[in-house]
Amino acid sequence: MSNHEKPRTLTLRDRLDLDAMWEGAFVEGWPAPASAVHFVRATPGTHHYEPAPLTMLSAWADDVRQAGGSVEVDPSLRTPYAYRTGLLSALLDTPIPTNPIRHHASPIRVVEETAKKRAFSHLADGIDVESVGELAAFSKTLSEALNNVFEHAETPLGCVVSASRFDGADRVTLAVADRGCTIPGHIRRRHGHDLSDAAALRRAVEPGVTGTAAPGAKRKARVTSTNAGLGLFVMRQIAALTTGRFAVVSGTAGLFGNGDTVHDIDVLAPWAGTVVCVSYLGRDSDRAVEAVTEAITTGMADDRKRQPFSFDPLAGDGLRIPVTPTFRGLIEDKAEAHRLREKQLLPAIRAGRPVEIDLSEGTLIAHSYAHALLYSVICAAGDEARRLVHIRTKSRQIRAVVRSIGFTALQQPDDE
Repeated sequence: MSNHEKPRTLTLRDRLDLDAMWEGAFVEGWPAPASAVHFVRATPGTHHYEPAPLTMLSAWADDVRQAGGSVEVDPSLRTPYAYRTGLLSALLDTPIPTNPIRHHASPIRVVEETAKKRAFSHLADGIDVESVGELAAFSKTLSEALNNVFEHAETPLGCVVSASRFDGADRVTLAVADRGCTIPGHIRRRHGHDLSDAAALRRAVEPGVTGTAAPGAKRKARVTSTNAGLGLFVMRQIAALTTGRFAVVSGTAGLFGNGDTVHDIDVLAPWAGTVVCVSYLGRDSDRAVEAVTEAITTGMADDRKRQPFSFDPLAGDGLRIPVTPTFRGLIEDKAEAHRLREKQLLPAIRAGRPVEIDLSEGTLIAHSYAHALLYSVICAAGDEARRLVHIRTKSRQIRAVVRSIGFTALQQPDDE
């Protein structure tokens, strides 16, 4: 810090709850990072930190350090609660606490896509997500949120994720924040530069709007080649179908969903990037995946041609492609989908070889994974793909997602 720069004192709000997404975790809002010292202090009685403001504070602190500045904290903030929630680790860039508050996961920096598996494991274990329904809803939400960041945010900082689960309220909350390209900024490139932040954000939560093109693809071949554009829509539906809440703030706009309705938020503290928060009741999560799959199928109905194909045994020159789940039965690694498609699936189809894609180790698949692997194959090879590609699974959810893209999945004898 130069002799002309003085530390900037910033005061945290009394409660860091969901409102802090659009009102700012600091009394002053969300200050712009600068190459100076940012001195953070707590107001008396600050004791409630939720995932959304925690992720935002961590992302903001990373941004400060990227700008050449630093963050210091006042003794008023050096409390056991602030430490065990991970807030001190986020502000001071120190290791994540090894004794977090029970049923509360600390913020985790996800800088590269390869770190996703660690984020799934740490968060799910930290908040004791064990039941099949809760794990499905949690994994689906986190997968879609992370995919959106890595595909749309355009930030070297990656994102920050945090989750909490409290038995008394039976509520699980997950938040993801980044400091990259805003959702409205991304939408305006594709759908008109005259859109306001609010109008662009409203479009982004509808199905098929935010899809991305494959790396190196021409602009005219965007969207359907690799991404269905369903991430925000899926997160919104998970909240709606589990008596939960959905909130997103990006730039100067925000949306809040409670049930089937989504309302505009009066954003008092614009966020340089995007933060998404989804919460749901554990008792309702068992029906979330099936309902979300139905919503996805409805959302993509106008963009699919469903044609059955035969399940003849693989010929002698057939190719079997086994797919290994990323985490607890979840198949979601889109980088792997791209690799399998380009290196194995498309070359085999072009050579007229039958292919069996074995998804039987998985119980849940991210729609973006299936879309990246299969839909562009249909675009490239047409009905020949349907004739040659055989898909095997034990999971009803995976079979439903595969059908939504226009394929049929072979049911294993021990299908549940």
